[in-house]
Amino acid sequence: VISSDPDHKNAPELDPEILAGKKSHKLHLDFTTELELAQDPARHEELIDRVSLKLTGKTDIAGKQIIKDAFSSYSQRPRWVVQTVVFLIAVSPEFTVLEA
Repeated sequence: VISSDPDHKNAPELDPEILAGKKSHKLHLDFTTELELAQDPARHEELIDRVSLKLTGKTDIAGKQIIKDAFSSYSQRPRWVVQTVVFLIAVSPEFTVLEA
């Protein structure tokens, strides 16, 4: 039975406690190279292109300037820069609608 009750598990296999229960179920991402690129503001466009290529298969995404503007006030904080770039590309039309 599907329920809107937050205590009811509609898809028990997606329950965070079940997913986190085994080490083999955890997703591990390596952003070492991206963090290195994020440390140098002169390489931020390269960072955006790299993440875009990995997530969308292309580097000519429409929102590059929007992405740069989004982290401009904290461009000296590499982790935040990488998180912002990955998030904004992941929610971009280029990522959410991949063309065949």
